Amino acid sequence: ATSSHIKYSYNHSTVIGKIWLTMLLIFRILLVTLVGDAVYSDEQSKFTCNTLQPGCNNVCYDTFAPVSHLRFWVFQIVLVSTPSIFYIVGKDPTELSSQVLLTYIIHVVLRSIMEIAFLVGQYYLFGFEVPHLFRCETYPCPNRTDCFVSRATEKTIFLNFMFSISLGCFILNIVELHYLGWVYIFHSD
Repeated sequence: ATSSHIKYSYNHSTVIGKIWLTMLLIFRILLVTLVGDAVYSDEQSKFTCNTLQPGCNNVCYDTFAPVSHLRFWVFQIVLVSTPSIFYIVGKDPTELSSQVLLTYIIHVVLRSIMEIAFLVGQYYLFGFEVPHLFRCETYPCPNRTDCFVSRATEKTIFLNFMFSISLGCFILNIVELHYLGWVYIFHSD
């Protein structure tokens, strides 16, 4: 069922929409599941703090990463894909009508809103760098505690790559909306 939905979406998209779908499938879904799992597999277990205080490691990790990068990106993939899923489950248009075109435009607008929301969210939650050292001053830690992040460089690269992919998808959506605006203008004449 999923492959038929992807084929349907691919067949009923503009060239720009097809590029967006390819970026979603290859650069988001595949990379998050294959590469992301390898980079983040030891995310919490290798986050070590230089204290023996019970609970300090867990509280510091929660302060350092209130949301896991991987969970954030999976949530992003689901929500950014949702407008396309709703578009796909509609009736199969045999010809380009104003209603079909308007529905497609609305679906791209919703996709764009989701993209920009997640870009802003990723920036405010994570920034552009995963530090090697995190200083924690949260209770129950007795004083300032140094915590060390595993694979910080790999995570920084992956974080920036995912931000770039999201930005690229947002730009594709804007270009597609511009293109669809012209199609809508010429189609309505």
